[in-house]
Amino acid sequence: MADRVTLADGLAAGFCGRGVLQAAREVGLDWRRLTQDGIPLAEWRTVNDSQFKRVGDIAENREV
Repeated sequence: MADRVTLADGLAAGFCGRGVLQAAREVGLDWRRLTQDGIPLAEWRTVNDSQFKRVGDIAENREV
């Protein structure tokens, strides 16, 4: 179980990379950190959006 959301999780959810990065930026998440180290799942979950939830669920269930 992963504790961070990465760009790969957004891609696995079916979103394009540019869309994931733009959505993160629009809600104030550090998109550079998303591409480099990932964003802590708890921080990602503060965004109340079904698409963010979907990406977070994929990250949460990902094997590390």
